[in-house]
Amino acid sequence: MVDSISRKIILIYCIILSLFCWSCHQTQENINLSNNSNNQEISDELIKTQKIETFEGKLLYKEITPVRSVRYYQGHEFFLITNPESLRGLILIPSEKVSHSQLVLFHNKEVKITAVYVTGTRPSPEKNPCTLDIDGQCLPQGDGYLLLSILLKD
Repeated sequence: MVDSISRKIILIYCIILSLFCWSCHQTQENINLSNNSNNQEISDELIKTQKIETFEGKLLYKEITPVRSVRYYQGHEFFLITNPESLRGLILIPSEKVSHSQLVLFHNKEVKITAVYVTGTRPSPEKNPCTLDIDGQCLPQGDGYLLLSILLKD
């Protein structure tokens, strides 16, 4: 009798745990879908006014954790390391031509990209919570190279 009750309790516990894990997985999929919808549009005006540049290097994907930091605030996830001796890289921005999910697939691979540089915008510190620079101004958001194409390097 006690054995039967214990098995039922364990079974109920496993079902609840499975539902919880499934719910977390669905939430993560929704987050990933919303990341893909945040790809920036490439306007004809942007192409005409900005120089199209080509770079080669190793693409790194650094997932943004929900810990408040400068990188979290600025939204930088993708970097192109053009000089292996330097830890700094070019900031890459997904676009309608090269999506977030495509970029993730190129993590840790040698690639060749074409992109245009876009400057970030500075929100108003009175209207938005933001990371401040030394002058008390919000750090820019959205700066980096907006991708036009990406290819694996031979």
